[in-house]
Amino acid sequence: MSTLMLRHRITITGACVIVAVFAISACAQLSFLPRHPEAKGAVDRLLSDDQLLRDESRVELLALGEGAMPEIRERFDEGSPEERRTMVEIVATIGKPSQVVRDVFVDAGRDPEPQVRQFVAFRSAHFTELHHDLFPTLNTLAFDGVPEVQAAAITTLSGFSPPDTLSSEELLRLMRSESPLVIAAATTMALPRPERELQDATRKALPILVGEMMNPSPLVRAAVIIAIGRYGPAASPAAPPLAGTLAHDPVPEIRLQAALALMKTKMRSAREAALPALQEFATSANPALAGPAQRALAMEQPTSPQSGPPSSALPQPQPSVAPTAL
Repeated sequence: MSTLMLRHRITITGACVIVAVFAISACAQLSFLPRHPEAKGAVDRLLSDDQLLRDESRVELLALGEGAMPEIRERFDEGSPEERRTMVEIVATIGKPSQVVRDVFVDAGRDPEPQVRQFVAFRSAHFTELHHDLFPTLNTLAFDGVPEVQAAAITTLSGFSPPDTLSSEELLRLMRSESPLVIAAATTMALPRPERELQDATRKALPILVGEMMNPSPLVRAAVIIAIGRYGPAASPAAPPLAGTLAHDPVPEIRLQAALALMKTKMRSAREAALPALQEFATSANPALAGPAQRALAMEQPTSPQSGPPSSALPQPQPSVAPTAL
């Protein structure tokens, strides 16, 4: 056997040993965790073809709590995409032990099903103690290629603290995306950052975001309006299309976000357009509408007659400006 072949065989053998060691280590960690005797049967029912059994097993696994976690961790890959998503939801709801949450989330971040990856990207935000461990997974998901997954990962990473955050170079790449969802999420993350190149990019992104306010996708419209609201007074040029959205968008959640964004411009005319809508939303039976509206009204301070630009500063709603390249 040649020296080259021998070295190659040694390298492969060494890699296999490393993989085996990690697998044994993971199994050893799970063996020390408390495992409820009913967990196996509950997971069996979760993976069955009977929808009623699956629904019942979800309630059962949540009731078993930490005692169900090792079984879920070991059998995560056995489920269908819907079942794996349910497992991630159960793990996130139980929330401990943290090493099982981490391992399931990392596995889910590599899942072939985009909805599983998107869900774990969103749920990762709730586990601040795992931010450092989950950062590599979320960083990868930020460049996933599926806009919904990317936007979820970027939104979650916006709540991370340095050094577990995207670099300015990475954010600039994301802000040049062809997806308005990704642009909106990346712009929202970039706005509070002090880097000059990011501030320049956010200024260029505003007309792109405004141009997407008529997008046929409600998800896109909501995302870009939320991002525009983060500009605060700098978004005053967007007030006319925001007023148009408030008046005409068929989705109440999007009209609410338009009203909130108008309030953040600090323009008196924008406030006059938004306040009646917020007062109506505040009485809604839907807490997703009433809650944000009530909080916005509670924060609103009366303005003096001399403050703010005149009402005539808000022209009639016009078509959104066309997007421009970053």
